[in-house]
Amino acid sequence: MDLNKKVGRPTIYNQELVNLICERVATHEVGLKQLCSMYDDMPDKTTINKWRYKYPEFYTQYAQAKISQIETLVDEIIDIADDSTQDEIINEQGVRVCNGEFIARSRLRIDTRKWLAAKLIPRLYGNKDDAFISLKFPDEVKDANILLPMSAEVFRALGNQEITSGEAKILIGMLKDYSSSIAIIDLNERMSKLLEGEKINRPTNAGEENA
Repeated sequence: MDLNKKVGRPTIYNQELVNLICERVATHEVGLKQLCSMYDDMPDKTTINKWRYKYPEFYTQYAQAKISQIETLVDEIIDIADDSTQDEIINEQGVRVCNGEFIARSRLRIDTRKWLAAKLIPRLYGNKDDAFISLKFPDEVKDANILLPMSAEVFRALGNQEITSGEAKILIGMLKDYSSSIAIIDLNERMSKLLEGEKINRPTNAGEENA
């Protein structure tokens, strides 16, 4: 027996593994692909995506985990805003100057988190005065199909110099990373309504009628 043989990723669905996946999704700020690469004891992204469609109970738990992930991102806003460690740098002439790139990046990280929270949890964090007000985005993002025109809107704004190339890159990456969570929340709501409708309209059998 080769003791050095690498153990493969888990592929059998069980509640303990589901709890582990959802806990890590909820407590990490990265997307699913990067999260799976960080932990060998998690299934790969393809397996998790299949489980979302195969197991209805996984829809609800995973969707809630993504909402919790947004809460985690919101909590980081204060830490990002308070981080002044790189606000100044020493230039080539040995003079201490303002690090505009770091400050702009921090501002964009904060604005992106605020935007995500406002769109994915609008009842708690919705705000008309978000940082990307110049973009013609919908007030709420409930349908994953809206992500393609939203991406087109980012490129339109970039072409008109309403946003910078750095902002456009982060926005496109953000839309890609969170497209699955938006779709899951949408599908979960539709499935809940469908199951509720089936329960209401389900015909009684003969035994129930004669009881």
